[in-house]
Amino acid sequence: MAGTSDGGSHWSVLWSFPQKAVAPNYQGISGLWMASDNDGVMLTTTGTGPGNTAGVAPAELWVTADGGHRWRKVASVPTNVDWVSGALAFYRDAGDSWQGFVQGGGRTIMTTNTGRSWQVVPQAPMLIEAQYVSGTTIAGWQLGSGQLAWLRVSTDGGRHWAKHRLPPPGLQDVAGQGILQFSRHGAGLWVEGGELWVTSDFGHRWRQVHAT
Repeated sequence: MAGTSDGGSHWSVLWSFPQKAVAPNYQGISGLWMASDNDGVMLTTTGTGPGNTAGVAPAELWVTADGGHRWRKVASVPTNVDWVSGALAFYRDAGDSWQGFVQGGGRTIMTTNTGRSWQVVPQAPMLIEAQYVSGTTIAGWQLGSGQLAWLRVSTDGGRHWAKHRLPPPGLQDVAGQGILQFSRHGAGLWVEGGELWVTSDFGHRWRQVHAT
């Protein structure tokens, strides 16, 4: 894993995944989240990425408390080979537990206790990409009919979701490779088709940024 402390001008290797039989399957990492320089959680799968045609089960959660030098498996994710094909996101709460959700196979499952238990969340929309903005706010995007991209935001941990259009009118990238990112205070950016759009109010209004 590489990291930067100057906004990306310089990068250095922080740690490498151990290549041992008891180590995580580092070739099948579907997600990695760091709450600090030391504490992180990783979701591994048997495939080389979400939606891998060879299958992605079993999926497992690993945690580190020393910046990734040592990893400990804490849970198996109740998935099958059709899973981990959609969005996934994790967040460490004030009680030092990791909460998060994994999508795939047409449904969403969520944990609030670092994978010790999982619940199906039937009301969650199927997303292409998602993030925890805070412990209760989740933002993500989905692709609708006519190649229209929609922003979905929940402020109650995933129980209810608001829906807003994302610019421009219809994806220009045929692969649907949009990038969505928000800060805690509602500022965000949306990159699609080589264009950059920004918002300051959680996606209610967007402004295109032109290169100068």
